[in-house]
Amino acid sequence: MADKPPDIYEFECFRFDPLKQELRRDGQKVSVGQKALGILGALVEHRDRSVSRDELQDLVWGSAVSLNPNSVDQAVSSLRKALEDDRDNPKFIKTIHGAGYRFIATVNVTSASKLGPQPAHHRLLTGLACLA
Repeated sequence: MADKPPDIYEFECFRFDPLKQELRRDGQKVSVGQKALGILGALVEHRDRSVSRDELQDLVWGSAVSLNPNSVDQAVSSLRKALEDDRDNPKFIKTIHGAGYRFIATVNVTSASKLGPQPAHHRLLTGLACLA
């Protein structure tokens, strides 16, 4: 039995494709590091709960890797910058003190196998969310 293609995640004017490890805003590729994209993938996959720093480290770097204690926080900071998210008034990533991080935006999930080219009106309507 073949594995199902990974889901595509859309939130506000962003689109995240975990298979391509690609984040787009209004159809334009956003420059962000691979670890930050790994953090994004972990947070949107587990958006129903907070994800601890230790769990993020295991999911993104692997459990055998010994990290600088600030590596996860630095990757989250880089991701927030790419998303233009404000730590003190977040739209996407909320810090849960003592617990980790949680993705708080509404996410639309589409199976990659069902995606085709997006019509122009979809791109326009999606792009308007970033203007608000």
